[in-house]
Amino acid sequence: MLDEIFVWLDEMAQVSGARTEFFRDESAALALPPEQPERRRLGRRLNVAYQDVNNLRLYLIRLNKNVVILLNGGEKTTRNALDCPNIRPYFVAAQKIAKALDKAMNDGDIQYNHAQTDIEFDQDLEIPVL
Repeated sequence: MLDEIFVWLDEMAQVSGARTEFFRDESAALALPPEQPERRRLGRRLNVAYQDVNNLRLYLIRLNKNVVILLNGGEKTTRNALDCPNIRPYFVAAQKIAKALDKAMNDGDIQYNHAQTDIEFDQDLEIPVL
């Protein structure tokens, strides 16, 4: 399961960038691996050993195809992330962080560099995550 996630990360970093179809929508944040149909399709192209079930979740924030902020995750043991004791705290934190980063970007506290391959912000910037 973890090997599959490493393949997705490597593909994004080395080849294609962080394309939206690589991610699973998890409300304000995103997660790896992508949904099953996309995993199967992309897995064939990337020569990834496909498993019917991959309950491992890595939460992240995709700012653009070049900038992804990796967060945390774990093994999802229930259908709903909020019902899972393993990943609930990571899911909730990912939502809060994603919303706080979105606000900071909208407020101009965080900007992309000229090439949009990184973000820039004042060293003293503090982003409240409520």
